[in-house]
Amino acid sequence: MTRGLLSLFIAYHLVVTIVASLPSGGPADEVQALARRWLLARFYTDAIASAQNWRFFSPEPPRENVYMRVLVEDRAGAVTDVEHDSYGRQRYPYLWYDHGRKVNRRLANEPLYARGYAAWVCRAWERTHGGTPPASVRFVRLAARIPTPAEAYATNGFDPMALPVRATDAGRYACADVPEGRLPDDLRRRFGLPPAETPFKRAEARTWWTERRRAGAPPAEAPARDDAPLE
Repeated sequence: MTRGLLSLFIAYHLVVTIVASLPSGGPADEVQALARRWLLARFYTDAIASAQNWRFFSPEPPRENVYMRVLVEDRAGAVTDVEHDSYGRQRYPYLWYDHGRKVNRRLANEPLYARGYAAWVCRAWERTHGGTPPASVRFVRLAARIPTPAEAYATNGFDPMALPVRATDAGRYACADVPEGRLPDDLRRRFGLPPAETPFKRAEARTWWTERRRAGAPPAEAPARDDAPLE
C-alpha cells in the first residue's frame, strides 16, 4: 500500500513538474490548463516553490548592438575617451563578465540614467586628477544593426566590427551644474585633496519621506539616511 502511494506521488510529481516547465504559449497552453484544472498543478508548484515562468526570457533577440561612449572634457578643452564602452575593446565570446559593460548597455537604452552616471564620472575624474574637476561629460550612442539570420547565413556569418555604426549625440553634462558632480569636502579630506572651490551641490532625493514632508504631514517615524553622496 505504502509503495503504491509513493509510486503514485512520484508519477504525479513528474507529470506536474514536466507540464509546468513547458514553454508558455502554443499547444502547451491547453496541456497546462488541464493540469491546473484536474491536477491542481498551480497549487502544487506554488507549494513546493517550483513554479516556472517563461516570460522571464526576452521575447526576441536584439536587433542591434548598442554602446555608450563616455567622453570627458577637462578645463583646458582636451577630450578623453574614458573607455567605458566595449566597442572594439572586447571580443565575443568572452570569458570574463564585466558588470560595467552591462551598465554601459543600460545607459545606452535608458536616458534617465545619464545625469547620475555623468555625476559619477565627474567625481571619479576629480578624485584621480589631484582634485581638479573636469569641465563636462559627453555621451555618444553607438548602434550597429545585427544582420538577420538569413543575411548572416548568406554571408557565412559576419564580423561585428565590420558592421556600419550610427553615432548620435546623447547629451552633455557640465560637472559644475549637475547635482553631485563634485566631490564633497568629507571625501576630499579622505582622499587627501584640498577643499573644493565651490560648495557641494547635493542631489534632491525624492522618497516617501520627502513627499510626506512636502505634503505637510508629520512623519510616523525617523527616516533612514538617504541623502548620502553617490560616491
